[in-house]
Amino acid sequence: MDLAEALRADPRVDLSSVVLRSSWRWTFLRTPWYLARAYRAIAAGARHGRIDVVLFSSVVTGTLAAPLRATLAAAGVKTVAIAHGLDVTWPARPYARALPRVFRALDAVVAVSRATGRACLERGLSPERLQVIPNGVRAGRFPRPEFTAHRRRQALAAIAGAAELPD
Repeated sequence: MDLAEALRADPRVDLSSVVLRSSWRWTFLRTPWYLARAYRAIAAGARHGRIDVVLFSSVVTGTLAAPLRATLAAAGVKTVAIAHGLDVTWPARPYARALPRVFRALDAVVAVSRATGRACLERGLSPERLQVIPNGVRAGRFPRPEFTAHRRRQALAAIAGAAELPD
């Protein structure tokens, strides 16, 4: 089950999302507007007591935790960012210099791999704030392939480097 789907299904959770909908081609143009909109929504929600936890879908969006730190702390709001990899290792100098401040502002970071977790630690995340939860695949989302005897032989031949295995 996807995380958002699981949270929506939980009757104890009132989930609200601020989502950037964009193709990769236009993401770089839409991201600043998205971050401004998310900043306003999170700040207002915290000030009015409507938010308990903010889950940032990446460390890029998690950068909002730094300027919102005082507002969120005053409201008792916890913050978590999901670290995917490139959002931690992106070499742009201003971003890389800001990461330790961002990591200090976040209550927790969930890294999708041990390598990503190590990258977070190397860039200033405190070990007690790190959780590693590897990405997973819900196998039921995909049809199971039908493998006939002939397709198995073709696959074995490809692995063995042979043109075709005899029957």
